[in-house]
Amino acid sequence: MTSTGEHQDLNDHPKRGVNSASSSGQQEQQRYLNLIGLGLAVAVFIWPFLYFYRLLIPGRAFSLTIGNDFYWFYKYKAYLLDLLADGRFPFWSPSEGAGFPFYSSPFAQAFYPFNLPLLLFSKAAGGYSVFDHQAFTVLALSIYALGLYLWLSRLVSGKRSVVISVLVIAVSFKLAELIRFPHAAHAAAWMPWLLYGTTLAAEDRKRVASFMVLFVSSLMMLTAGYPYYAYYCLFLVVPYAIFLFFSATRQMIFLDLTPMIMRRRRYLLSISAPVVAAVVVCSPYLYKMHDLMRQTTARRGLNYDYSTSYPFHFSDTIGSLIFPPRAQTEGWYYFSILGLLLIVLFVAMCLLSRETSSLKKRFVLLVLSWAAVISYISYGRDSYLFDLLWQYLPGFSQLRAWGRLNIILLPIIALLLARSYGYFEELLGLPKGTDKRHRTLWSALAVVGFSAAAIMAGQALLYVYKSFNFYWGYAFRNFQGQEAVFILAAAGSFLLLSGLLILAVWRPFASATAQIVVLALCLATATADMRHVGSQQWTYQAPQEYGVRKRLHISNAIARSIGAPRHNLLDTVFLDQHFNAGYMWDWHYDRYTSFHARVFSPHDFNKIVCQEDEVFWMRRLLGIVDGTRLFVSARIDHNSAKEFFADSDWTVRVAKPYVVVQAYDGERLTLQASIGSPVFLSFIDNWDPDWVARVNGKPVEIEKLFGTFKSIRLAAGTSKVEFTYRPFSLTTR
Repeated sequence: MTSTGEHQDLNDHPKRGVNSASSSGQQEQQRYLNLIGLGLAVAVFIWPFLYFYRLLIPGRAFSLTIGNDFYWFYKYKAYLLDLLADGRFPFWSPSEGAGFPFYSSPFAQAFYPFNLPLLLFSKAAGGYSVFDHQAFTVLALSIYALGLYLWLSRLVSGKRSVVISVLVIAVSFKLAELIRFPHAAHAAAWMPWLLYGTTLAAEDRKRVASFMVLFVSSLMMLTAGYPYYAYYCLFLVVPYAIFLFFSATRQMIFLDLTPMIMRRRRYLLSISAPVVAAVVVCSPYLYKMHDLMRQTTARRGLNYDYSTSYPFHFSDTIGSLIFPPRAQTEGWYYFSILGLLLIVLFVAMCLLSRETSSLKKRFVLLVLSWAAVISYISYGRDSYLFDLLWQYLPGFSQLRAWGRLNIILLPIIALLLARSYGYFEELLGLPKGTDKRHRTLWSALAVVGFSAAAIMAGQALLYVYKSFNFYWGYAFRNFQGQEAVFILAAAGSFLLLSGLLILAVWRPFASATAQIVVLALCLATATADMRHVGSQQWTYQAPQEYGVRKRLHISNAIARSIGAPRHNLLDTVFLDQHFNAGYMWDWHYDRYTSFHARVFSPHDFNKIVCQEDEVFWMRRLLGIVDGTRLFVSARIDHNSAKEFFADSDWTVRVAKPYVVVQAYDGERLTLQASIGSPVFLSFIDNWDPDWVARVNGKPVEIEKLFGTFKSIRLAAGTSKVEFTYRPFSLTTR
């Protein structure tokens, strides 16, 4: 035994020395690779800020501000942060639509964890400006880019391939289009993180990391305020998890990397536990949000026309790939002609070459099939699959603008683009003397030439016949006349790729320097192709005041609002005491919009749809005339505002009420009332099941005036009255 041990020691000792040196070298190399990886992660994170720099620097001639719905969402955030700075969390919003829940409205993004750093920033900076919110929106694209980089790095070996794919996709038209919807941008930001966490879950040594990534990204997505995208993940994350579960498809996904050996039960637990935990944590909010949506005009589901609004067709898919003016903006996802040519080259060479491995061919077919199914669903009423899902998949019928589903194509395209660029690098680096080298390169050149010719022919036809989408002429007027730029970009992309392939015939691009130059040229070409439209979607010249930070003192505005005249505008919250009786029709209580629509057209509040004499009484009831919110009447079963005021004016003469507001903070109204005879006291603020009322400390039933406003019965005499909003009995003040 001893001799054997000594023999082993003698043999092991020199090996230890060698292993030690080797280990030291490996550690040094690993530190270098980690440093490179960190640098690339930082680069992809800051890329969207560089791309959208005109949205970040106020007070300059080049400064832009985001239009469309963006300012509405800015006001929600400014309203929230100002109240949080005063130590108040707003559950109810008296500022919009004559009263509406704030905390459970997706628009408010009230529970999004990033509100905390925004609060700290706004307190330190003395306010929160429009440009601050634009930076917050661009941050979402940076989060997306970083998550996409981490995910692709697990699947694709070449860092350059990963980087160019991430940089192109992170500023593609679909993500750039989301700058008008900050809450949607932040919901989308966590999609690649879900894919990254799902990939980590397949590795036993990454269980803790995968749990944290999946839990945090799920929590962020669920609270980001755009439930559409959480629902869309059924068609992205679930199929991806299934592909990793089965060994055959897992090998296709990893392709040139060795897939991990997975314990399937542990894998299912690893991906389900953190997601379920996030859902449980968010369940009170999700429940209340769902309950609120069921009370709205158009979010209750089972309205086929509503679900199929903003149609997206096969022609829009073609436009998204080669000519954005043809595509419906809600669903376009243009990612440069260069990116498309690289993918076409990879797909064609894989499927047509006999030398391509069957595994790589199956990967291409799997990814293309996945993308095709998603695209087919997005065609709405033109898709049998859409109709099937609309009828039988729970929750499907509550969503609309299904072209937006194309957001989940981006990670799929990114994976395909990374593999395609890696293949292109391989072609350029084929060493001299390699069998069939020239034939392969000339075949690739033929594919690029044929594809570019087909693309430019399609672009030319769409351009000559002015086959543009309505949005291009309506919302993108400042880009009209620039349609030919996309054709020029296609020509430039063809010249670059074909030129590189021809040069590779003469001399391979084998050195690291040459490969970096190729990467830079490709990225510059793709960026130039997209940026002239992509970086300026929905933007206009920024007013100077949009860069100003100041405290809004919303708490004081709420206290003063009880007697201040209301606006009646198609808008959301207001940031002064003149709150809004108007609303966005498809996101508000059906009971209130139905009542409001008796007089004002739902889509144009300046258009009157009743007899002229009713308009004044409606405006008086809603507080638009003089700001009065409290009325007494003998009855509340009236058919019109005019009839109600006939009753109310008579009751005032008979009961001689004296009502004094003692305190009002938007969620609690305290008043003292002296009444000569029994009456109904109506508070012209929307009823909600979570409102409670007390008279002299005793609970009383809240009845509804016109089916939407709060009313209680008051006996003759002096009473102390309290209306309190108490969701989950949280507001116990």
